[in-house]
Amino acid sequence: MRYLLKRGRGSLRRVVHLCGHDQISGEPTMQPICGRSNGLTFDATSNVLWGLPLCKRCRAAARTA
Repeated sequence: MRYLLKRGRGSLRRVVHLCGHDQISGEPTMQPICGRSNGLTFDATSNVLWGLPLCKRCRAAARTA
C-alpha cells in the first residue's frame, strides 16, 4: 500500500491519500483512490503514514474494495 504525500510548507496539516495503481503494470498512477483529483497535486509516495491522518474517502474506498 502506498500513500500520496505533498511535501513542503504546511505538510503536517494535510492528510495522506491512498495511491491508485495501474492494473496491468502495477505502477502507481499518482491519483488517489477516492477520486478527488481537482486541485490535488502530489510530489511523493511513501509506504509509511508519517503520523499524518488518512483521507476518510480513501479509507472507505479501500474497505469496499
